Amino acid sequence: MAEFEKRLAEMSPKGFLRVMRNVAERVGLKAEARAKLNATGGAGPRVRTGRLRASIRYAVRPGPSHIDVALSAGSGRAGKPVKYARLQERGGTINAKPGRYLRIPLPPAKTGAGVDRYGGPLREIARGKFTVIKSRAGNLLLIDIASGTPWYLLRKSVTIPARPYLRPAIDTVVKRDLPSIFSSAIRAEMKVD
Repeated sequence: MAEFEKRLAEMSPKGFLRVMRNVAERVGLKAEARAKLNATGGAGPRVRTGRLRASIRYAVRPGPSHIDVALSAGSGRAGKPVKYARLQERGGTINAKPGRYLRIPLPPAKTGAGVDRYGGPLREIARGKFTVIKSRAGNLLLIDIASGTPWYLLRKSVTIPARPYLRPAIDTVVKRDLPSIFSSAIRAEMKVD
């Protein structure tokens, strides 16, 4: 330990800065990989397109007396933002526009990937093929007239539970991996075996 303290004291400020940048980069890479894994399954959101996962990135930002590692999501490819990134991480409520409803597709209205079969406005979908009924539970349902099968649940608002994928990634890497990353970076800079 005394030898380690002596070598640490002899390390130049540039050498220590190199160590800290190396640590920050490795923590960032591990946190990004962990967040992408979190966004793929488990308690995270279910993957349909992969846009959220692809938008996850880390950045290392040096300050005057510190180095920050930031993990973010939502900046999609080709300038297309992933609007639901924040909602998945923190949860929240989505409200329909005044005088309208949110439509939640039921199994007959979903593709194999779980995406709404019809992307257009409700009035275009409903024209002549569907009717709205109120269920015993008080829910509004859009029913296929021919078969009597419910295709959509209509709601004024929907609350999405938080499905964090960024915060748990940072927490895991800091608690589990940071000590060994820091130790190996210091050893490499001091050239200790």
